[in-house]
Amino acid sequence: MYEERITPVEERMPYEEFTDRVELLRELDLWIKDIGRMASSSTSIISPKRLGKTSLLDRLVNNIDRVLAYEIEYGKIYGFWQTHFDANRELINSDNDSELGKKIIYYFTKYNNEPVDIREIAGKLDIPPADVEKKIEKLREADLVYRAAAGFYTFNDVCLMRFIRFVYGRDLEGLDKVSNKEQGAYNVVKGRFLELAVENVMRKFNEEELDGKLFGQKNNVKAPLFRNVGSKTVQPDNSRAFQIDVFGKWEYGLGDAYRKGLWIAECKYRMQPMTLHEAKKAIEAMKAFLKAEYESPDEVFRIVWLVSTGGFTAELLGFLSKSGMFYSGHDEINEIFRLYGGGIKIPAPES
Repeated sequence: MYEERITPVEERMPYEEFTDRVELLRELDLWIKDIGRMASSSTSIISPKRLGKTSLLDRLVNNIDRVLAYEIEYGKIYGFWQTHFDANRELINSDNDSELGKKIIYYFTKYNNEPVDIREIAGKLDIPPADVEKKIEKLREADLVYRAAAGFYTFNDVCLMRFIRFVYGRDLEGLDKVSNKEQGAYNVVKGRFLELAVENVMRKFNEEELDGKLFGQKNNVKAPLFRNVGSKTVQPDNSRAFQIDVFGKWEYGLGDAYRKGLWIAECKYRMQPMTLHEAKKAIEAMKAFLKAEYESPDEVFRIVWLVSTGGFTAELLGFLSKSGMFYSGHDEINEIFRLYGGGIKIPAPES
């Protein structure tokens, strides 16, 4: 019996047109694995020493968009997603309205894994919300979006979003933008670098005193010698889960002199300033961490450290002046990073 098979879509450009892409991808893969292992103070920042931190950062970060653009528009990422769309075309267009599907999924990419406001999209397209929801359900069945109790979600996949923009964007240039939250792979890489830079700095703290201005404080700040530094997700008592960008635990003394403490760092790598709402979420994350990790949370000295390359809103600065929280902008975190051996600057975010 004849059995129809779905074969991968071929790349759209001769392989030799981009001769160094394999090397770049291989180095990126090694870099990610090194970061995951935290094998040494060097690998926890960027790379094995033999490659050179500055040269590898230039090679990877400054070229990542070029590699991804090729793969998304001509190479294997293009082939993968085009094959997936072709295989699910009948399901996606089972209501015989392919243009509506294109418009919805193009809008969907603007939310970048955040809840989609069905009514907002319906208003943009001037169609009933029920029609939008019905179409999104088809996209969910095709494994293009996720659904949760609170609504529908996109893939947290920059490559899929950029593929959709590449394929559909030119046909839908007249559509109004719903949101502008996808920053692209270039900023994603550098955003992760900010978290790793903060983590590396905290690993090197050794009870020295630092200029309080670097943390938004009038008096000097004593940098604890942390026993444990890392990142994790906490969810005490099956309540809401919190992702902790960086945490550090310290313990000093014996007997009556015994003390223990905790820092958590909330990192925002973007041009927009951090808001009061985001700072309060960091406070809630601290409470959740204390509840999940300590038998007696009230006995733990705690510091919330906000790190934001875009600075802080005026409302948040007013709150911080009374809260005792630490906070560092782009210049301050770069100076702290330099003091602890950072050989390069944390790049400024791009729009």
